[in-house]
Amino acid sequence: MPKSGQTAPGHEGFEALLRQARADPDVLGIVLTGSHAQGLATPGSDYDVRVILRDEAGARARTRYPAQAFPNVDLGVMLLGEFVAYAAWDTPFAWDRYSFAHAQVLQDRGGVVRALVEEKGRVPAHVQFSFVGAALDAFINSVYRARKCTTKGNTLCARLEASEAVQHALAAIFALEGRIRPYPNSLQHELRTYPLQMFPMTGDELLRLIEAIVESGDTVALRQLFSVVVDRTRQAGHGEVTDSWGTDIAWLLR
Repeated sequence: MPKSGQTAPGHEGFEALLRQARADPDVLGIVLTGSHAQGLATPGSDYDVRVILRDEAGARARTRYPAQAFPNVDLGVMLLGEFVAYAAWDTPFAWDRYSFAHAQVLQDRGGVVRALVEEKGRVPAHVQFSFVGAALDAFINSVYRARKCTTKGNTLCARLEASEAVQHALAAIFALEGRIRPYPNSLQHELRTYPLQMFPMTGDELLRLIEAIVESGDTVALRQLFSVVVDRTRQAGHGEVTDSWGTDIAWLLR
């Protein structure tokens, strides 16, 4: 993001939006998400911005922020009540919660927007345990199906199931720390910039395993990931989920 008082080429729309929104008494919050918030922007990256309006401002206030007026800005304008509901857990837009994991709150008039952003960027504490358990069960199921495909000589099936297993493993691993699984284009940056605190591998070690599994369907790498995830989740109290698979676990570890 350009420093205050500076406008980099191609960023005039973002600067114009900031000037207008900061001067608008109906604007409670300005939230920057996406690549610019994460430090992953390239010269062609646009700015992902949410402008949060007072509920009392009503629909008319939105008309002051037409998307075409701010080039190179992916703009979302919401009333506060709409923003509270957006990406709530167990709603259709919950997939977008990672957008808020490293969002920058550029304005918080009234002191409510920052807390909402922080809440949206995490797995809620009251569902964390059950979410990890469900992700773990899905992970074991995908590994089981990958193994069955391998025994049948169906290489494509095995690789697809193994790739699914990686996604479920990451969901469980991150949720153990209350974190949202990163989007694929952010995974490498996330693991290196914000390392997992309770996982017995470095970010680069985990990335090497994932690359081996996804790129070539490496069964040894998948078995290693399986072993580590099962051990780590058992330590966190999820042994019952693993044990429910009975003797299949021993088969998957062989």
